[in-house]
Amino acid sequence: MNIQEILAESRKTGVLSSLDLSNLNLVGLDFSNLRVEGITFSKSNLTGANFDNSLIANVTFESSILKGLQLNQSSVNNTNFAGSILQGASIQNSGFSQCDFTNTDLTSINGESTHFSDCNFRQAKMFGAKLPMSIWSSVVVDGTRFTNSDLYRLIVQKTIFNKAIFENTNLTSALFNECSLVRQKFSNCVLVMAIFDGCDLSNADFTYHDISQSSFNDAKLGGAIFTGCSGSYIAFIKAEARQSNFTGVKFDMVNFSNSNLITASLANSEITNSLFENARLDYASFYSSRLDYTNFSNASTEQADFNQASLYYANIHGIRGAKLEDALQLNTAFGTNKKLKEAEDWQPIKELPAKKRDFKG
Repeated sequence: MNIQEILAESRKTGVLSSLDLSNLNLVGLDFSNLRVEGITFSKSNLTGANFDNSLIANVTFESSILKGLQLNQSSVNNTNFAGSILQGASIQNSGFSQCDFTNTDLTSINGESTHFSDCNFRQAKMFGAKLPMSIWSSVVVDGTRFTNSDLYRLIVQKTIFNKAIFENTNLTSALFNECSLVRQKFSNCVLVMAIFDGCDLSNADFTYHDISQSSFNDAKLGGAIFTGCSGSYIAFIKAEARQSNFTGVKFDMVNFSNSNLITASLANSEITNSLFENARLDYASFYSSRLDYTNFSNASTEQADFNQASLYYANIHGIRGAKLEDALQLNTAFGTNKKLKEAEDWQPIKELPAKKRDFKG
């Protein structure tokens, strides 16, 4: 039987299974609305083939040409795409579980609202990929390059990113939840309203990005680089950011409450109308920074450097041990170490016993 006869027979049962269709020219064939199981398409040419509305399981597309493939609204399980070329393919509203995309070329793929679960993307190419509103769960992204890609409102859960590259990529409103992005570098990306709560971003590089309305609550930011970043309404609540670098940032309305910024650099920056309440700022540097209208109430500031900083209308009440000698202060809520010590040592004056009056009758 030739391939056309095989497809005609499969239409009768709705199932195409247990066949070796490797090394064949299958350009433009229609496999839509079928249950495809146990098929080997290795090294075949499936350019423009249609698998829409299909159930695909235990299939091998290894090293196949899948340019312009139509794989929309389909369910794909335990399938091997390693080394295949999926340039310009459409996989919208499909679900992929336990699939291998190692060394797969996904250039210009269209995957809006696609769900990837327990998949491998090692050394995959994502040039010009369009995957807005897609969901990735427990995915491995190792050495994958995202260039000029659209990942708007991407949702990523419990995923490991290792040596991945994000450049010129739209991550607006993307949600990364409990992901590992250690040493991750972002280059000229759109990160507005992105959420990285609970992620490990140790030594990650966000240099010169607008991170307005983004959130890094409870994130691990040790050694992370935010040099030259800008934005407003950003949250770093309870972030672990020891030795992080915020030099030259321009922030307004940012919340660092209860964060750990020990030995962090925030020098030569503008951080106004912001909160550092109960933050750990020991040995941090705010040298020559503009900190107007910012609240440092009850922050730990042992040896924190505020010299040459502008603290107009800032609240630095309750901090101690900081270097404030050359700071510019105007109408600042401020209690000196001496005054705070006096307040702590203050004891109410005991009432003296009333002097007995001597009445003589």
